[in-house]
Amino acid sequence: MEVFNKNGREIPNGSSNQKTKSNNRRNVQKVKKHKDVARVRINAGKKKKIRPGDVLGAVSNLPGITSDDIGIIDIQDTCTYIEIHNNKVDLAFKGLTGSKVKGKPVTVKKLK
Repeated sequence: MEVFNKNGREIPNGSSNQKTKSNNRRNVQKVKKHKDVARVRINAGKKKKIRPGDVLGAVSNLPGITSDDIGIIDIQDTCTYIEIHNNKVDLAFKGLTGSKVKGKPVTVKKLK
């Protein structure tokens, strides 16, 4: 007897559309984590009306840094933490020092 799924494709004998009890996490490929991640802190946050897009634009416009080099942007009340990948934290630190984010001057500190 032929069995078809909802898309009209034939299902081979012995299989079904029901989830099996096996752990599906084993089949998922692990995402490659960046080992060379460093953080930069700027002194602008929610109180200065800074949004993640503002920070992303300021950092990705720096020469030598692309949006792929930027990780998590964590905006707190008074400061923002930016993860920089691929050993480009020195480029980001030098580029952001003395610059402006959303038209507001910021100070930058390099973290571990």
